[in-house]
Amino acid sequence: MTNSSTLVANRSVTFPFFAGLGFGVLLSAILFLPLSSRYIFPHISINADGSLKIGDSQNNLRNFAADIQIENNAGSLNNEDIVDNKTIPIEVNPEPPVVQSLDWDINPSSKRIPAYLSSELQFKKKLFIGIVNFSPLTQRISKLIPNSWGESWGREHVGDLTFYSVLQYETPKVNGFNYQSLSGVSRLPDLPSPSMLYQVLNDICSQYVDTHHFYFVSHGNTYVSASDLLNFTMHLNDSKVVWIGHGAYRSPQQRHYNNDPDFYCLSGSGFILSRRSMQGLCPHLKVCEKLYNREYERPGYELARCFKRFLNVSCTKSVRAHALFYSTDFLPDPYASPRPFEDSLTVHPVVDETMLYILHQYFIERQLNHTLRMNEYYYSIVQNMDRVLVKEGGMPDDRLVLGRDGNENKYHHRDIISWDVIEKETEGKAKGNEIVSSANQPEPTRTLVGHDYIALDDAKKIALKHATETELLNDEDTDDDMNVGTVLRRVVPGVGVEYRAHLMRNEEDVGTVCVNQPYSRVMAFGARDAASTKVTFVLPMQEADRNFADFMQMFEQASMSADQPQNVGLLAILYDSGKANVSGGKQFDEKSSETLTLLNLYKQKYPKLSLRWIDAASGAFSYMKAVEMATLALPSETLICSVDLFHQMSPEYLYHIRLNTVPYERLFFPVPFQFFKHKNAVPSSIGFENGFWRSFDYNTLCGYKHDLVQASGGDKLANGEDLYRKALSSGLDVFRAPEYALVKKWRDLDCDSKWLDDDEKTLCSNEKLQLTLAANRLQNS
Repeated sequence: MTNSSTLVANRSVTFPFFAGLGFGVLLSAILFLPLSSRYIFPHISINADGSLKIGDSQNNLRNFAADIQIENNAGSLNNEDIVDNKTIPIEVNPEPPVVQSLDWDINPSSKRIPAYLSSELQFKKKLFIGIVNFSPLTQRISKLIPNSWGESWGREHVGDLTFYSVLQYETPKVNGFNYQSLSGVSRLPDLPSPSMLYQVLNDICSQYVDTHHFYFVSHGNTYVSASDLLNFTMHLNDSKVVWIGHGAYRSPQQRHYNNDPDFYCLSGSGFILSRRSMQGLCPHLKVCEKLYNREYERPGYELARCFKRFLNVSCTKSVRAHALFYSTDFLPDPYASPRPFEDSLTVHPVVDETMLYILHQYFIERQLNHTLRMNEYYYSIVQNMDRVLVKEGGMPDDRLVLGRDGNENKYHHRDIISWDVIEKETEGKAKGNEIVSSANQPEPTRTLVGHDYIALDDAKKIALKHATETELLNDEDTDDDMNVGTVLRRVVPGVGVEYRAHLMRNEEDVGTVCVNQPYSRVMAFGARDAASTKVTFVLPMQEADRNFADFMQMFEQASMSADQPQNVGLLAILYDSGKANVSGGKQFDEKSSETLTLLNLYKQKYPKLSLRWIDAASGAFSYMKAVEMATLALPSETLICSVDLFHQMSPEYLYHIRLNTVPYERLFFPVPFQFFKHKNAVPSSIGFENGFWRSFDYNTLCGYKHDLVQASGGDKLANGEDLYRKALSSGLDVFRAPEYALVKKWRDLDCDSKWLDDDEKTLCSNEKLQLTLAANRLQNS
């Protein structure tokens, strides 16, 4: 009984023990097998249908060994060791705590932001730009950056720009930019080595990682629209990991690691990194430079491996990024249709200096067009609000932004913007090409480029159509005889582009059409014919001046060949040449006057030609006082135009005077062309080698008498510029443009002559200085 009881007791103890032991072994196996099956059964896997798949255990074991080798020996590997690596480990640091609104546009004065953070936000600059020079091409292009797209960037200091150059390709230093040297040589002719890009990133980490919000890196032969790039980054969040550029695809056959990135950013067209990206990348650059630094590999792809390992990010691969960072083997014409760079921030590669400046002009015009569109939008808001004010009980003269005189008050500024002249070159190397002359530049001409032709053709077509529809040229000739000659053009900020097209028939000027191009919508808004209004030329001169005979010969040829004698007049204001006593007021004898004798000869030849004179012998010579004297003597409706003995007029000048002056509306201040000394051959030889535009000259003026009186306000005038300034605030338009039909011969000025009054001596000295400066600059260029 005792033995049976003992056996039963032992069984009751032993069974739970072995049952627990078996359960523990089973539990351990359940927990251990999923973790260890990868290594115990590396050749076994489960297919999608649930069946087993037998693989190559040796390869998988080798991958595992490579993983361990990278993890444990990352600091000691060289380029040769990388060949055996098959997997890039992903080592992304945990995201930092979210900080509310780290963008720079946050209100720094907010009470919710600590003082140190507020000062940090104010201190940071928006964008850092790094330019990499590694070849003769990048050096040749990058040295022009300070004079092209980098000019405003260096001047406005909205960010920093650093040139990174290999020693033999250093860029000439210019104030406002930073310069750093790179070591090494690239094995690829059109790409820097990955080591160079790592050097750039290391420099950013050491100097700029805490001072900027975004970082942009590109090659030296890349055009960058810096302002557009800045605006683009302002819409990004620098507290996020950002890597944006022209994404390029890497095919599986080209990949070295089995988890290589699919996309990477091309370094040539440039890429953007956020501050958060640089903060995560900087501690690991040494590892990346040792592991992912093949010299025969594209540098952007080596960076992609580094970014994937330590940031777990690939290059932005949207179609939009491709358009933003334009990269191609052959750059098309920027003005081709459709526009290839319509939305681009960068263009790569720039192959020569000419292409750089063509791109720069294109992007400047793109910014101007954008500004014009925005101005039109804001202007429409102002007009709508003005109407609301009046409707809600305001006075009609209440206006928001444009002043109390209404929407036209000093908004267009059309009185102070000079016109450019576009005409066909008749001589020289550019014969047959259309050229541009500007009233604001001493240089006489430049050749049109692609965008000029597009806009000019539109304006010409509209002008011809408008002339036909308004029956401007209504006679027995057909419309096929009409063509457009010279065109004047100006750009009015906030308004658009204005044109004045001179219409011709059978080589004669017969009318003009005004064309507007506000924001790409071309329209004609006015037309005038060449009315035969009588033009009276006022000629201040000294009695018996030996240049008067040459002047009269020129005057006869220019006036009588273009018009009828009754449509032209000459009023000479005669000052004493020294034969008379100025202080005594002695008048010269008409019968012995050489000037009057010559005038009488022409009067006999042209009985209908108005040739008159005024005796001004009692005063010292003053050009402007002579014009005032003539203005007082002539009837109110007279069209007056001043001239001097050294002017040479072409027949077209009469036509231009009549079209560019409008009674009670517009004065005309032509800009004559000044010949160099000993180069006064023919008026048509306008060019760099012959002279320059007299942009400082305001003494040549044309207008109706009543308009000249209104512009002067009844005050005495020191010179033509004085009248020009007064006219701007008189309510009259002022038309100022280069006048190719009016040139001036060179003359040696004697500004110390006792026969000049004080104002004339000052004017003479200023003219002499301007002539000397312009002549020296152009002849030495």
